[in-house]
Amino acid sequence: MRSILILICILYNLPLFGQSSQASDLEQQLKTKKDTAKANVLNQLSQSFLSKDLEKAQVYAQDALTLSEKLNYPEGEIKSRGYLGYIFQRRGEFSTSRDHIQKAIGTAKRLENRKLLSQSYSTMFGLLYAMGQYDSASVYVDRSLEIAKADNFPLLKARGNSNLGIVTGTQGNHLVAVEYFVAAMKVYEALGDEANMAIEMMRIGHTFELAGNYDDALKYLLEAYATQIKIDDKRNAGWSLINIGVTYSRMDNDSLNMVYYLKALDIAKEVTDQRLMLTCLDNIGGWYSLHNDFKKANEYLQEAYQISENSGYNSRTVYITGNLAENYYLSGNFEKAEEFGLKHLEFAIKDKDISEQKVAYYLLSQIYTAQKDFQKAHHALAEYVQVNDSIFSHEKSQQIEELRTAYETEKKEQEIEVLEQQKQSSDFKRNSFLVGGVFLIALLALLYNQQRLKTKKNRLLLEKEQEVDQMKSKFFANISHEFRTPLTLILGPIETMQSETGDQKVKYNLEVMKKNANKLLKLINQLLDLSKLEAGKFKLKVAEEDIIPVVRGVAMAFHSLAELKEIDLQIRTGSDHLKVFVDREKFEIMLVNLLSNAFKFTPQNGTVKVLVDTNAADGRANSYTITVSDTGVGIPEKDIAQIFNRFYQSSNDEENGYDGTGIGLALTKELVDLHKGTIKVTSRVGFGTDITITLPVGKEHFKAAEVLSTAPIPNKGHEKLINALTEIDFPDGDGEVDRSKPLLLLVEDNIDVMHYLKDVFQGEYQILQACDGELGIAMAQEHIPDLIISDVMMPKKDGYAVCKTLKQDEKTSHIPIILLTAKASLEDKMEGLETHADDYMTKPFVPKELMLKANNLIASRKKLREKYKHEAVLRPSDIAVNSVDEAFLEKTIKVVEENMANEQFNVEQLAIAIGMSRSQLHRKLKALLDQSPNQLIRTFRLQRAHDLLKQNAATSSEIAYQVGFGSPSYFTKCFHEQYGYTPSEIQK
Repeated sequence: MRSILILICILYNLPLFGQSSQASDLEQQLKTKKDTAKANVLNQLSQSFLSKDLEKAQVYAQDALTLSEKLNYPEGEIKSRGYLGYIFQRRGEFSTSRDHIQKAIGTAKRLENRKLLSQSYSTMFGLLYAMGQYDSASVYVDRSLEIAKADNFPLLKARGNSNLGIVTGTQGNHLVAVEYFVAAMKVYEALGDEANMAIEMMRIGHTFELAGNYDDALKYLLEAYATQIKIDDKRNAGWSLINIGVTYSRMDNDSLNMVYYLKALDIAKEVTDQRLMLTCLDNIGGWYSLHNDFKKANEYLQEAYQISENSGYNSRTVYITGNLAENYYLSGNFEKAEEFGLKHLEFAIKDKDISEQKVAYYLLSQIYTAQKDFQKAHHALAEYVQVNDSIFSHEKSQQIEELRTAYETEKKEQEIEVLEQQKQSSDFKRNSFLVGGVFLIALLALLYNQQRLKTKKNRLLLEKEQEVDQMKSKFFANISHEFRTPLTLILGPIETMQSETGDQKVKYNLEVMKKNANKLLKLINQLLDLSKLEAGKFKLKVAEEDIIPVVRGVAMAFHSLAELKEIDLQIRTGSDHLKVFVDREKFEIMLVNLLSNAFKFTPQNGTVKVLVDTNAADGRANSYTITVSDTGVGIPEKDIAQIFNRFYQSSNDEENGYDGTGIGLALTKELVDLHKGTIKVTSRVGFGTDITITLPVGKEHFKAAEVLSTAPIPNKGHEKLINALTEIDFPDGDGEVDRSKPLLLLVEDNIDVMHYLKDVFQGEYQILQACDGELGIAMAQEHIPDLIISDVMMPKKDGYAVCKTLKQDEKTSHIPIILLTAKASLEDKMEGLETHADDYMTKPFVPKELMLKANNLIASRKKLREKYKHEAVLRPSDIAVNSVDEAFLEKTIKVVEENMANEQFNVEQLAIAIGMSRSQLHRKLKALLDQSPNQLIRTFRLQRAHDLLKQNAATSSEIAYQVGFGSPSYFTKCFHEQYGYTPSEIQK
């Protein structure tokens, strides 16, 4: 009792913890350290504050991450992401935590740093365990420990053993859990690591408490707490306090346990540890409930439940819902008690926690009894008995196995034979049949219940997904209505200006504006159609139509786009007429969406086919099919089932640089369903896609109100939207090219943006054009432009790939590159700059700003060339803007120096030695040095001659021949042009 009073005095009379001298030392070091050393100190500071000041820990970890990324220091990045993952886990921000840890794992794998990989796996275990995902957590324990054992990392082996102890203890195997904790503690003891020793003591104490050994539990927990006070470990001191309180509660000493709970709660709030806070709130609520203060209990338990709900399911949720159910039951609110009792059971089954399942079934049986629902009460009680028996059977099986092993070790064969004979007795046989029958019935009931719960869970998930889709559709429908008014006010003045102007360039710009406004209007209309379908307000207007002319008309609207992209558009109908009942406007929408998708994903020189099966025209079928096939990129098999879901984007689309909304195909499927038809997709990645619509011929399946007596007049406005999908092109009218202007390569897949960029740069630059990243790379390598402006999202290769490839290629590494993109986030900008792009602009861009950036890049390269043009000694490290250029210059200089005395050495030989064509070498050297290859060779020969003349190594004529000049007089002339004085003057 005296030790308890002393501990209470410690809790309330001492300042809880003091600042660590280690942190002060590190903060002093921070003032003097630079670069990677500074990143390491920042990470150490973050680690030192993890247990006592989470805000500071996060600031230091974020600073370490920023600095490590800037320095390209992956080891520092992995450590800082590990700390950030742990910090966000403590706050209950599981998604952010997982993102940091996954990035750390990815970087460690890329570096092949097994130690950091093992640490990252261990951090992921902590997150998954906190989230209650025990099976997944176990996988990461095994991965971490496997590396630690194979590479003999003592600390990581200890941590792995400790994590195994946590998992094993959760499964109820307390003896083995303690063995794991002891094994870990021995390692920490050998290393003199007091902090981790205290943690293992705390875990051993907690395990003893779970096993019912309360005296040993208190012994370990009190010792752990004393050590944690000594070393300033706030967070884990809080966990020790809560475990001490729980232990006293188990010993029915509830006059003390609330003291520990409240103090632990103060610490949880101070160090921002969500899981500790939830445990404290849960235990405090349980304490008030046991003391019949149900209102106060509900306040704490509901606070815990709301925190748990906001952050997502975690390992404390099952206990919180159980305590809420019990509190509502004891307070007489049986409806709420049932609600939380069912949640408690669901979470217990999800966690495979048999002990909590038993508690849940027993509590539900009491709740149903109080509600006089005796059938449910009987069922819950039967489940409780079954689960309780399974626990008992499991424990007995373990005991029998341990007994058998012990007997075999001690060679007590005789006693085993006695046991075997007893098992074979007649009573045993008779009872076995009975137990077997009961067990079989119980097993079938359990399987049925599990299947029922699984079905219920799947139904809830489906309902949730549908609810999210409805929310998206409602949001987009509302905002779409707001867009239509300004769009109308844009399109109207555009058409007026088109009719009034005679300037062809202005007309072209207005046509581009009009076409893109119509595209936006088409997208808005699709969103509104989706929302109408969902609300059941989308009405069919079906009439008898000859669909063959309709199919041909819609398909031919894409003819100009087919010519522009050099795609073979084929239309095969088999017959000239096919009369069916259909809503023509909706039918056209289906065809437009399928064809626009086909053209979007089909590369140049591909094929798009529209096939109509007209068997129904001869009365041989009750349905007809329309197939739109292409030879495009194809759809991965895993995505085929998802492509008709709203807002879904195939992974293959993103990889190939195709953007979209995921609306068109979703709308098409809804319209096909409305016509009582079916839609089917077959696809192979790299070969193309076939989408087939099957529709019924007659009108029997439509409601009488949906069938019109005469076909409505076709909507001409809809044809405008079809035409808006096709690209328009105008002759360039560039005229003669001024070769003195810088050469600019534009890489852009959108033809309107390409024309716009050409208009911006037409007067200042020679212009080359590439419609995708792959072609852009090839043209850059062939023509060696002075500047490249590239879009990011493009088919075949995106802008990042273009930039990375060209910056690593010796021929093109010097070319400045500006990336254009619609992605405006900081992460996207960082990704672009990491590929060594020289600048990065987001769309929509200001033309003048883009022109200024382009001109500045050209001018800066020109100034650099001018600076080193007449240098007596060329230094590649000063001239080059990157390591690839520096290596190129060093290699070029080496080749020239090796052939210094060879009079026959010329540009062709230099180009062959370097591995470039003559024209590529010329443009490269002009870009870097403003010298042709001939000038460079002559410059180096004159530099060597200058050095030899200063040393009086030979006569002027002899030196001329030594450095590769065939004529002393020509040598003298060139020398004077370079240096302003003759060779004889330097010798004097």
